Amino acid sequence: MSKEFPNLQLIELPAYNITYQRKNFVFGLMLQLPKMAYAVWREYRQVGRLVKAQRIDAIISDNRFGCFAHQVPSVFITHQINLMVPNIALQALARWGNRFWINTFFDTCWVPDLDGEPNLSGELSHGMKMKSVIYLGVLSRMKYQEVEKNTT
Repeated sequence: MSKEFPNLQLIELPAYNITYQRKNFVFGLMLQLPKMAYAVWREYRQVGRLVKAQRIDAIISDNRFGCFAHQVPSVFITHQINLMVPNIALQALARWGNRFWINTFFDTCWVPDLDGEPNLSGELSHGMKMKSVIYLGVLSRMKYQEVEKNTT
């Protein structure tokens, strides 16, 4: 983000410290839900203090669920609107929870992908009703460069 917005202040936040297991993936994540919820709550409180102390006028959250404040416009950036979970019942619950959280606590959701077909993320970013979604198009730091061809 700092490369894309060099004139804006970037505030580093602690990692959620989620661990992923090969076996019992979903069960392992479910056991970590209290730890994740606590991390999001701490993040929300820290952001609230920063908004007041530094007179922040907008928040762009790069997939951080606690980075919002009701006093200022808050944007959530993600390509994972539709969470993919191996268990179909848990997938429905995860998708509902994700959509509920983003729609409730953020003013809009920015998706770094194309709207419609073709797109890069497929079902991860498409097909879910959201309050406000803006598809930003494909984002990349890569640029085309002319290079000399090796003829040997």
